[in-house]
Amino acid sequence: MVFSLFRWLEEFKRGLGSGGAAISSIEVAGGIPEHVSSVIKAWFDPVFYGAAYPDVMAAGLDPLSHYITHGAAEMRDPNRWFSTRFYVQANPEVVASGINPLLHYVTSGHLEERFPSALERQRIQDLGGLPPVRVDSVAIALTVSQVELSEASDLDDWAVAMVAQALDPDSYSAQLSEYGVQADDLARHYLLEGWAMSLDPSPEFSTRFYLATNPDVGQAGVNPFLHYLTEGRKEGRAGLPSVTDAGGDDFNAERDLVATEFNAKFYLSLYPDITEEGALDHFVLTGWREGRDPNPRFSTSNYLEMYPDIRASGINPFYHYLLTGRLEGRLPKQELGYRFDVLRKLQRIDRTVEDYRRHVARVRQTASARLGDLGGLLTRSMGAACYITVSHDDFTRNFGGVQLVVMREAEAVSAMGRDHIHLFPSAPLPVVEMEDPEPKIGVLVNGMLLGHFKAVDLAEAFKGLKASGLSDCTFAVHSLLGHGVDGVIDVIQAAGGRGGWFWVHDYASICSGFTLLRNDVQFCDAPPINSTACMVCSYRPLRVEQVRSHDRVFRALDMGVVAPSQSALDVWASASSYPVREARVHLHAALVQPGARSKRAPRKPGPLRVAFLGLPSIHKGWGAFRDLALSLEGDDRYEFHHLGKNPQGGLPIKFTEVLVNMTDLDCMVRTVRELDIDVALVWALWPETFCITAYEAVAGGAAILTYRESGNVAAMVRETGVGEVLDTEAALKAMFADGSVYRVAKRRPKSRLQVEFGRMTVDLLSETAG
Repeated sequence: MVFSLFRWLEEFKRGLGSGGAAISSIEVAGGIPEHVSSVIKAWFDPVFYGAAYPDVMAAGLDPLSHYITHGAAEMRDPNRWFSTRFYVQANPEVVASGINPLLHYVTSGHLEERFPSALERQRIQDLGGLPPVRVDSVAIALTVSQVELSEASDLDDWAVAMVAQALDPDSYSAQLSEYGVQADDLARHYLLEGWAMSLDPSPEFSTRFYLATNPDVGQAGVNPFLHYLTEGRKEGRAGLPSVTDAGGDDFNAERDLVATEFNAKFYLSLYPDITEEGALDHFVLTGWREGRDPNPRFSTSNYLEMYPDIRASGINPFYHYLLTGRLEGRLPKQELGYRFDVLRKLQRIDRTVEDYRRHVARVRQTASARLGDLGGLLTRSMGAACYITVSHDDFTRNFGGVQLVVMREAEAVSAMGRDHIHLFPSAPLPVVEMEDPEPKIGVLVNGMLLGHFKAVDLAEAFKGLKASGLSDCTFAVHSLLGHGVDGVIDVIQAAGGRGGWFWVHDYASICSGFTLLRNDVQFCDAPPINSTACMVCSYRPLRVEQVRSHDRVFRALDMGVVAPSQSALDVWASASSYPVREARVHLHAALVQPGARSKRAPRKPGPLRVAFLGLPSIHKGWGAFRDLALSLEGDDRYEFHHLGKNPQGGLPIKFTEVLVNMTDLDCMVRTVRELDIDVALVWALWPETFCITAYEAVAGGAAILTYRESGNVAAMVRETGVGEVLDTEAALKAMFADGSVYRVAKRRPKSRLQVEFGRMTVDLLSETAG
């Protein structure tokens, strides 16, 4: 019988049905149950383990046995994508149960949407604060579906023949026997299942190594050995680790030299899927092959692009640079700035959406009968009045600008005695849903999750509410990203929504790129869709449908448009032609003098303190701030600070965590004040619609340096005079080089200010009611 990974996992799970007593405790003396060892072995990487923990190899121990019996308890990692320490810290009940952490993840943890490493934290940042996505390299569901797809399709005869010619039958049969499996056609077995089990077709080829060092092959779903035989070998790709990779004097010499300038903090910050103990070995063994950088001043990919002779040699580029490249006058990276790095990694929006669809964790649909409880949950108004908000995520679980607005609305709606119903997409996307005809909608009722439902069922529930007394329903659309717009229309109409407002928090209603940054680096001013200026942008493929979807919403619902600043409304109005009831500006907040006016405390002595506030995102200006800090490293005139979340280690920047939430709304202002920040760099590349952090910086006593394209930030600085607006990044660097930035620091507010927030849309509802 041919071995099946899917059947094997199902049988293993059934073995857990009685409580899992047989496998809940793995004892050295008692031996390792065979089915436990088999599961872990399928996901264990001995090459990685040996390189990360040379003490195990030096002792002559079997890596797999060591990991099961001792390694997991010692917080060692079984492969490059699973962090034992992260998993047990995030899931303490796993430790209490005694189950091996990797075993727990592959058999049940992934189904419970638990994460295998801190990589998701970086993903959240990269996706603009959307809910976390599944790590593609470890999603069992994906692996199983690939295996099942292969089983269901006919293999080409030439592929079977090619693998059969190169496969070593004795070696492969020996590996199968370890699982108690026999196969009549070894080549066909490897093509269908063996590669997914990480079996090696011959002693001359490592399936794990090839997939680890050639991630493009795994992402394409191509059989690794077949790729190696047909293309990889000709391209110079290695089928096995070299002598340097595997260990020995050459490896130690390379490792020792790389260690002299390897920045572990930087590496771990940029690649949180790697553990601290194995960072250096990971880079030397596989990291450079994956294009990872050893420190902020060296670019692996740049070096290989600039020097094709090094690429052809197969040598570690950083090792070469340290050994001879620097003496030869070779550059460690192309000094073209962070925008160049963004462009190098750029991909079209439709491909980004495909990545979301593959990797975003899906939620199960809630039984429609649960909607029968909806009326009973509207306790504030006894089912008579409700306020509906629509946004791109669950505002109770994520935090950011839009979420803060909805939070404040929710608080104000409660004070009005209305019930609050929030709708968000169950599966987030960076654009509106264009493919799924029935996407699920998450529903919060007065801040509590009711479930995830189809729009048609939700609409029927609202019709029932109207029939039983719901007579007053107003609404606000904060974002349609991830939503099927026709479903949103049906739900709001079924609820009798009236007097609605559409918020311009960004520009997703006029382009599939919500920042209007052409190819993520330059403000485009929203040119006509059929213009050449639009055609050359990576967001053009989905812009037409994005606009059409929003047009349907505006034509179906009677909505006014509200923007948090005049500059945001100007940009939006110049690029849109939607039918709207009215368009107006309503500020999120204002800078005001507190009741008891007080002067700012005298400046603390020391270098000029320059800060970046918030998440380190390129469109928010992190690239300019990072490059500035690196260029001035060692200059005792300046001290650079990052206040916010997601620290970027290994940089000459001091990090202070700031977690603004509804229980501590003044946290950022207080931190700016305590650190006595002189200048905040708010270098947004796009026309910010508001930018709360800029207001917090000023309230904390800092002056602002900003870019001319920063929208409301630039407008606020010009109006208040608390900083300076610059035209170019060259001007920014020159200001720090000659010290004239000290002149800007003198424009700090003379007295203490505070940020006074409004009630957002609720202020407009109150006006209507009045």
